[in-house]
Amino acid sequence: DISLIEESPDCALPRECDIREIFLDGRQFVLATPAEAARHPERSLFYMERGVAHLSSPYGVTGTARLIYLRRPAYRGEDSLSEFVALPDEFLPMALDYLVGCAYALVCEDTQAANRFAAYNASLDDFVKWQEKNKGGNQ
Repeated sequence: DISLIEESPDCALPRECDIREIFLDGRQFVLATPAEAARHPERSLFYMERGVAHLSSPYGVTGTARLIYLRRPAYRGEDSLSEFVALPDEFLPMALDYLVGCAYALVCEDTQAANRFAAYNASLDDFVKWQEKNKGGNQ
């Protein structure tokens, strides 16, 4: 269960998509889908479901697992607006839309700027919804 991982205050808890590899008893478990794990019981595989890693191996799955995962900066709230904020990868195009919109506005390309700002505003709404859903960085 990835919610059991104790992380330092300057890092957010990992999400399912952050888990890269799992090692158990010197064997590497490869990321798979649940269907792939069912089809290949002869291989050491894992899949993530609702924050829990499910391991499948012909050698058994006892012992202590070692997870290799991407560490992300801690999530910032409204009290830290003066600090840099790390956007999740899926929202990086939102930042690009804003910056390109600003560049078009500077050179008086109003139609192009309006298109980019409209895309930015739509992405910003999605980001606000994502942030409310993942408040606290647990997902």
